[in-house]
Amino acid sequence: MDAEMLRNVLTMLGTEPIDSMEASVVGKRTLVTQEDGATKTIYYMTFQKVNGMRMELEVPGEDYGLAAEGDQGVLVARGEEFIVFKRMI
Repeated sequence: MDAEMLRNVLTMLGTEPIDSMEASVVGKRTLVTQEDGATKTIYYMTFQKVNGMRMELEVPGEDYGLAAEGDQGVLVARGEEFIVFKRMI
């Protein structure tokens, strides 16, 4: 089993390790969908790690509203699952 396949299996099982890393918010976007007459907004933020790698994660609306592009802090995530972003003030 190669590393990518193992990562996918661990993600599906919810056993992937939780990582915390210094990162900054470099982008924000929303996706508005409509299904069965109900409108739903999905929130995304793009984070850039210290090593320059970027990752876009779906985030709760409250976290989206509290963050601004340029904010720096600590991102906590499990694979591609957002857990929390703690801004450094």
